[in-house]
Amino acid sequence: MYCDDLYVMKAGQIYAKGTPQDVLTAELIKDVYGVDCHISTNPVTQQLMISYFSMTCDK
Repeated sequence: MYCDDLYVMKAGQIYAKGTPQDVLTAELIKDVYGVDCHISTNPVTQQLMISYFSMTCDK
């Protein structure tokens, strides 16, 4: 993420705000977007890296 603060909206309302590290969680992404994901830190850039799982993906 190349931002200091992030706003996430759900149903036209601000659902969460803060730094990407504080706001972007697997639980929030599941609740807002309805998808499962894994969040990790890129070892080269030290930025958040979000991997999404498809509906047919076995975990």
